[in-house]
Amino acid sequence: HLCWTVIVLPLEIGPLSSRLSHKIGCRWTVILGGALSGAGYTLSYFGNSLNYLLVTYGCVSGIGCGLVYTPVVAVISHFFTRRRQFATAVAVSGAGIGNLCFPPLLQHLVDMYGWRGAMLVCGSLALNMCICGALLRPSPPHASPTNSTCDSKLVDASAEPPVENRRDDATTRLRRTATRLQRTLLGAHGAELLSDVRLLVLLLDNMLFIGSMMVVIIMLNDYVTYCGISPDDSTYILSIFGVFNMSGRLLAGVVTLHRHIDSMTTFCFSMAAMGAISMAIAPTRHYAGFAIVAAAFGSAYGMGTSAMPSALADMFGTEKLLHSFGFINFASGLGGVVAAPLAGWLYDVTKSYYVMFTFGGCLSLFGSFIMAAMLHWQHYRGCCCRPSVRDATHPSKTIVPKYCANDIVKAPAELQVILTE
Repeated sequence: HLCWTVIVLPLEIGPLSSRLSHKIGCRWTVILGGALSGAGYTLSYFGNSLNYLLVTYGCVSGIGCGLVYTPVVAVISHFFTRRRQFATAVAVSGAGIGNLCFPPLLQHLVDMYGWRGAMLVCGSLALNMCICGALLRPSPPHASPTNSTCDSKLVDASAEPPVENRRDDATTRLRRTATRLQRTLLGAHGAELLSDVRLLVLLLDNMLFIGSMMVVIIMLNDYVTYCGISPDDSTYILSIFGVFNMSGRLLAGVVTLHRHIDSMTTFCFSMAAMGAISMAIAPTRHYAGFAIVAAAFGSAYGMGTSAMPSALADMFGTEKLLHSFGFINFASGLGGVVAAPLAGWLYDVTKSYYVMFTFGGCLSLFGSFIMAAMLHWQHYRGCCCRPSVRDATHPSKTIVPKYCANDIVKAPAELQVILTE
């Protein structure tokens, strides 16, 4: 339960982190998260029971890490437009570096100072996130004539009818109260996003994406040992996954520099690749085969993780990125909570690793099919057409609309200005 809390809780508080960032800013949210994380590690020094560590190490430090992750990733998209995906890929690759460096460092600290001393050192390291948060610049304003016009139209269309035409009954009052409560808890952007069918599709896809990853990572080490490989050698398989997870994140940034490949297509491809690779794990019996499969699976997972923030910025606009990314993180944590125990139950029933990895692969393949269907539907409805319009104020620039005005769903009116070569 302790490890499960540390893994899942930072993702589950994604909506809280995005809402707090919208209220007090990304800088102060990161500083608060770093302080909570450092306090959680430091308080764990005094722990004498597992329940105490579950609160301090699991909940307090987990909430702190969750408050840091969402605004740090989202703030990048506010300052990078032309090469947003590449900038995001470089930033999120730090998580892969941490996964490689910290396990041996923590083991060394435990050997030298014991687990209590290691907690104190981790607390001091976590407090450095406050310094990183203090270096974040405030988000720039989103002032645009096009956005202002469209926003005013949306406000006029959604304005409440005159008082004399309004039915002031109990149902209307209850609906109005629920709307106010929803906007208070989620914000105006959050309430609007939850009514967008595209976000609901992405939430389902990320649940399947993380669920597939959790199934493979949790069962891979046991399966490698089951095939006759020593436990010491099997640990290197997960290290290979971590190395190529980092390289896959950078690879996604490089791939999307090509103008015909966008972030959403990259995410869809990564899900399909994860599904195919997961199904190829069960027939594998030798160490070299496991190393190749772990490298390929880590690369595919890293590409999908790196592509999602930029895909959200392109689809919903940077002004809604904080809320949309918070919802995505919540769905990701929920996928890990549901998929891993379900996979364990399947193994208890079938006693077959083949069923386990096939189940994980089917999750990713089903998610990629849903994503491909949505992308095809958007293209069919004209959402992805990008007619070039010469900007009168800047003759050397071309305005390229992200979405058409006649989009059947609520596509943002954001326009991306791209310098012509």
